[in-house]
Amino acid sequence: MVELSTINMIIKIYALAGFCVAAYAFYAETSLENDPDFKPLCDIRDYVNCSPAFQSPYAKGFGIVGYVFGEDVFFNVPNGLVGMIFYTVSFLLKEYYLRGKSSVLSKR
Repeated sequence: MVELSTINMIIKIYALAGFCVAAYAFYAETSLENDPDFKPLCDIRDYVNCSPAFQSPYAKGFGIVGYVFGEDVFFNVPNGLVGMIFYTVSFLLKEYYLRGKSSVLSKR
């Protein structure tokens, strides 16, 4: 059986990796908006590139927010920003949950 500390470390690594990928996606998308000549690292070849995905309508609000509420609504943000928030909250909730569990276990 896997120890709880190992699972906690795996969750931390995944949260950090997810945050880094989301941060780069946010950086690449905003850089492409400001500079059309910007080339993200994921643009490997002419036929293997991620720039069209970052410039598509689905790159903000998962394509749903802009469709339902309009493109100019304040919460139609890049998906990378949503990912950064998600992974930060996931990490913090895990820490909060573990502190609560450890205080309950120490009272026994």
